[in-house]
Amino acid sequence: MHLLPNDGDMRVFEIPCQIAEQSANALGDYGAKGNFLREGFATQLGLPIMRSWTGKVTVGSGKQVETVGTTVVPFRFREEKTVHILKFHILPDCIHDVIVGKQFLKITQTFSNLTNYARRVKERMVKGISQFRFLYLGASTSMVSGSVNGQPHTALADSGSKVLVMNEAYARDIGVNIETGRHLRRKVIFADNSVAETIGMAYDVEWRFGYDDSFSSPYQLDFHILQDAPVDVILSDTFLFDNEVFSRYQDCFTDDDEDYEDEDKETYFFAIDFDKRREPLTGTTPHTKENAFMF
Repeated sequence: MHLLPNDGDMRVFEIPCQIAEQSANALGDYGAKGNFLREGFATQLGLPIMRSWTGKVTVGSGKQVETVGTTVVPFRFREEKTVHILKFHILPDCIHDVIVGKQFLKITQTFSNLTNYARRVKERMVKGISQFRFLYLGASTSMVSGSVNGQPHTALADSGSKVLVMNEAYARDIGVNIETGRHLRRKVIFADNSVAETIGMAYDVEWRFGYDDSFSSPYQLDFHILQDAPVDVILSDTFLFDNEVFSRYQDCFTDDDEDYEDEDKETYFFAIDFDKRREPLTGTTPHTKENAFMF
């Protein structure tokens, strides 16, 4: 059963875990090439940080932020005994203490296996949250095939995103109607706390999963339109989880399994907070019509 949010509430999907014997709630971000820790949290745990192992992180505004090092620590799902030794990149500032990325989530089938998902991912309602978050930590690592208004295209299946996003240039190129009233704009805050603003909304856009001549039933979605978004189409956590996308549409994913983040000197990190002090968004699936809070 899905939790139904009230106005001002936010649905949050967390992975309860033990990291270096400390209890935490991790974000499972299928759009992330690697695993990340906030520096303050790593320091609080007394973790050894290899500060010579740094890299570049590109946030959603295009700005590059330098990581401060890496650490290797034991990680386990809270209700399980198996211990995983994971490498984490350390960020000087991050909107989550712990983020586990696509490679680990895929190997452990945390999202794609419904039994694992039910056991490991916990949904709760957070009250009084005034901002939405949008995370993208990886270069095209979790693209899913489909179509937008009947035109074949890929979308980023980003479980770290709290909002449906469409790039402005792409929306205009395919003729999507963009409503640009002031009341439709939202302030966005990136991972480094830099700020931008969406230009408006595109309502009732048809998205289908599939490729060639085989496509799913349509999903009618409402997208925030963002200038210079990191990819053309980004699907949010509530949409992905409510529709069991990682298990139902596994064949549509175009992941590059040879893409190991440990070899990369440059990593992408897109994080956007959305101001929620406006009316909630609505979305429709083939099964239900509800205030889906596509954040």
